[in-house]
Amino acid sequence: MKERVRLRVKLSLGHTGGITITDLVKPDQKNTICILLVDDQRFIVDTGKKILESLGYKVVGQTSSVDALSAFVAQPSKFDLVVTDLTMPKMTGVDLSQAIRKIRPDIPIILCTGYSEELHPQKAQRLGIKKMIMKPFTIKELTHVIEALLKEDLENSTTH
Repeated sequence: MKERVRLRVKLSLGHTGGITITDLVKPDQKNTICILLVDDQRFIVDTGKKILESLGYKVVGQTSSVDALSAFVAQPSKFDLVVTDLTMPKMTGVDLSQAIRKIRPDIPIILCTGYSEELHPQKAQRLGIKKMIMKPFTIKELTHVIEALLKEDLENSTTH
């Protein structure tokens, strides 16, 4: 059964759409941070990649969770954070997250979903997923969550 997705995006070229970048992660730190962005819809990956790159992050976009896992296995230390959709063919975002955490238990993972009944935030946390974001979400919401998790990760790495 095909899913219908309605996506409303408001972008202006050369501008981040009014997003104010917080000081949670310093600009000079951003250009060293690499995010693995995974969604089975090409438009979402391409758009998300462009926006996150315009905010200073390096982004590897994948439309296949299997390919995303292969990219992670090949270079696990390359990635600082993973953003993945929950519902994808062949391997769900939960399965991808669990496979990634077997390799790097410390990596922050954000799970995006439009179906709150499938996975509760408490269960997601028990599975090692740091944060869940409900679709539809704004770029501002996503960047705030990314920056908060990266800040937490940076603080934890300097205190240990």
